[in-house]
Amino acid sequence: MNQNLFQVVLKGLKEQYGAALAMLCQAINDCSEELWEHQENGPPFWKIIYHTLFFLDFYLGNSKKEREEFKSFFPNNNGHRLDVITNKEPLTRVQLLEYLDYVKDKSKAKIDELSEETLVEDTAFEWHGESQFATFIYNLRHVMLHLGALNSLLVRTGIKTQWVSKS
Repeated sequence: MNQNLFQVVLKGLKEQYGAALAMLCQAINDCSEELWEHQENGPPFWKIIYHTLFFLDFYLGNSKKEREEFKSFFPNNNGHRLDVITNKEPLTRVQLLEYLDYVKDKSKAKIDELSEETLVEDTAFEWHGESQFATFIYNLRHVMLHLGALNSLLVRTGIKTQWVSKS
């Protein structure tokens, strides 16, 4: 890969992951108390946030061993997926903002560690495609899918959302 092209790819990943996480932070902060736990038409807002962060964290793993041994940020749910989360009480904004900061640091570190060789290596998540790069794109698409749903909930309750184009 051309060195200039590689640098453009890295910069684009950093900008777009940063923007997606900035928008997720906005959604957490902008959500009303009522909407945080409301679940009339699906999971409550906080669970969508948790699910999004959980899988963003999970898909930033480097190997099949990491994938198999993955544990969630919150120790009391034994690393289970959202649908079997053991928490009876909703996670708080503070908890989810801490998780967001952790995932932000993890994504920055993973992007900073990339080389031309590792970007095209086989992914630990073969259902995303064949390369690490494919997993980065898949992961970003997953975040944006849920962010769209969260922003739709916010807008329907009268809360204005703001697009972040890069960060």
